[in-house]
Formats: sequence, structure tokens, C-alpha cells
Amino acid sequence: MASRSAAGPSTESMQESHPVVFKVSRLNRPSFFNGEGHTHTIPGLPCPVTGKIQDIEHDTLGPLVSSAALQMPKGFGNIYLGESLWAYVAVWNQSANDVTNLAVKVELQFSARRVALLDTSKQPVALLKAGKSSEHILKHDVSEDQAHTMICNAVYKTRTGEDRRMRQYFKFQVNRPMVVNTKIHTIEEKVFLEHELQNVSQTAMFFQRVVFDPSEHYECEDLNELDDDPVPSGTVRQSSVLVLSSQSLLKPGEIRQFVYILKPKNGLIDPSDKTRSKLGRLEMKWKGPMGEPGRLLTVVDLMQWKLQPRKEIEIKVLEVPQTVSALQPFEVVFRIYNRTNSPLHGELHLPTSVESAIVAHGVGTVIIPAVPVGSYRDIDARFIALADGIQSLSGISMVVSGNSSQDTAVSPKDFQLLVQAP
Repeated sequence: MASRSAAGPSTESMQESHPVVFKVSRLNRPSFFNGEGHTHTIPGLPCPVTGKIQDIEHDTLGPLVSSAALQMPKGFGNIYLGESLWAYVAVWNQSANDVTNLAVKVELQFSARRVALLDTSKQPVALLKAGKSSEHILKHDVSEDQAHTMICNAVYKTRTGEDRRMRQYFKFQVNRPMVVNTKIHTIEEKVFLEHELQNVSQTAMFFQRVVFDPSEHYECEDLNELDDDPVPSGTVRQSSVLVLSSQSLLKPGEIRQFVYILKPKNGLIDPSDKTRSKLGRLEMKWKGPMGEPGRLLTVVDLMQWKLQPRKEIEIKVLEVPQTVSALQPFEVVFRIYNRTNSPLHGELHLPTSVESAIVAHGVGTVIIPAVPVGSYRDIDARFIALADGIQSLSGISMVVSGNSSQDTAVSPKDFQLLVQAP
């Protein structure tokens, strides 16, 4: 059920008197009655109607259907970012004389730009009789949370053939319905995204869709979709939200978290690379208590966080056994990262001294094939423990070279192994 609620007062108009005047209202749904406000009895209606009846023109009350559980909107109501604004704009001839050639132009101004909502200059109203109005219903998808000004212009001819112009302004504020706080954690070559959604509006939200759409450089794993989540009978899972379940309802002031893991397709995270800094966007769709649709998008970029830059050349231990047996060979997998501007090649030097508790099994030098730019390569190396107990694997070094004549020496962190007796 829709109703018309009057807009805020005109903030500016022409000083001279005009036979025509703009009437701007918002086409708004009613709200559930909460026991506040006034109650009015209207002849012909089966029950009282709550709300500000003075904001509604009496000639529109004939087909109005109401309920004791609903109340009329109070004034212009709250307009939230992501909603669609439906406006009723009427040019009313309040004089006793007809006007001709009436052209109407309506614009919405916010930030530093204007959006045209209506322009009838090519098809003006030939004749607007006294006491009559020219009515229009306009729609605008609200995309910015700030003050908006609706600028209404009218050009017409008076009874004497004089060309007249009239302009009126109507201001309203757009509020944020939701606060989205995003936290980023980087572990190894993965990005953990935590989105915290808080409902800061005055009404409940029923999520229809909450999904993170990664950019072309990343793959996304949705941790909110667990296989062991109970799915109530008669419901359908959409992205991160169970439709028609209690998990989809977000009351005013409540907070809900959504977590995602992003993996770079090339295997590397480089906060300094602006070409791959865009992680993706979070899309949220919901409906209000009376079915009002809402939609928000928020873009996540690594440049928003001051992450420490990664090393251009790096070697890490990728796979290692938890326990090994003394005098039995075992394998360790190293991953070599190349964040330079040229391919890398070189050698991996393993410990061979008998004074070490863990030494190379076989040759002490492993040739490293070319590591492409912005990529990595995994290298297998074989070791053998000479003594049992908790032993440290150290003395590993990597010498690589690229286009430059200088070689670069890099070593992984030392780590310890539990060596069992043979």
C-alpha cells in the first residue's frame, strides 16, 4: 500500500507571485503501528487511521485501505542510501485564470552534479485550467549519502500572453542505512577479508543477497557457506545468506560478520602493485519491513591499508614432515618468490658439514630453474638427520641472479624438527 507524504518545505522560490505552484510529495509505504502518534476517524473507512492525515490531500482518501496494524508515514520520512526514491511532483494552477504552454523541468542536485529527472519542454501542456494540476511520478536510485536538492522549474504563458518562469527548491537528507567495516589480514599468500555489517537505520533489514565478487586477479573462498550448516526446510541458500531464515534478519543496531579468503591467481600478494590492488566488491541486497528494496556496493582495495611491502626475492619452507627418523632421508619443499622485474635463476645450497645435525642427502647444491616475473617456483630438497631429538635445520642459502650482474643471497628462516631414534 502506497501513500503520499509531503516533502520538506521549499527552501527558496521566486519573490514574485505566480499563478502556479509546485507540490512535491514522496510516494512512501506505510509503517507498522507502534502505539505512537495520533488516531483519526475517517468516514467510509472500516477502522481508524494513524499518522499525519493533514499531509494527505482529502481527495486521495477515497480508495485508501488501512489497517489497525499500519500507520501513515510521518512527513517526508527517512531516505536511505541504496533505496529508490519515488516522488510525486504536481504543478497546481492556484489562480482563477488558465495558463498555457506549461513546460516542467525537474533536476536533482547533489555533490557537484545535477541529474535530470523530468523535462517536458518538447511536449508542454497546452492548457492548464484554473484549479487543475499537471502531475508526474519520478524515480531516482539514491547513490550518495548527503543533502539532496530537488530543483523544480516551470515555464508558462499567462492569460495575457506573458512568458513567466518559476523555480522552487526542495531539500532532503539521505542517510546511510548500514555501516560496513572491513578488516584485512594477510597470512602467507592469502588475504582474509572480514566484513562487519551494522544496521544503523530505524527499520529492520531482511537480506536477500550478500556476496563478495572478486576482481580478475583473485579467487574467492566463501567461509560463510559451510556444508554442515543446517538449512531449514523450504529455504534456499543464496550466496552467504539463507533466504527466509533468522540469519537473514538484521534488526536496527545489530551487527553481522561475513568472512572471505582471497587467493591471488598468480600466487603472489604484492601491496605495492597498483595494477592488482583491487580485491573486488561486496554486494548487499535487502528489503525493508514493507518490501522496500535496498542495494549497496562497497569496493575493497589493498591501497586502503598500509601493508608492509613484500621482499622482492623470498624463499619459504612450504612442506616439511612433522617428525622424521634418524638416518632416514626425508624431503622438504621450498617455495621461491620472484617479485622483481626480471626472471630469476640460481642455486640452492644445502648444509653438508658433518658438524650439522641435519645435512643434505646426496648433492649439496640444487639448481633452481628460471622463476618467472611475478610468480614462484617450488623446489624439492632431500635431507638426512644424523642425530635424534629436537634438531635445527639451518645453513641453507639461495644465490640467484636476474638481469643485473650482481648475485643476491637469500636464506629461509631456520626451523626445528623432531627426530626420532632409528
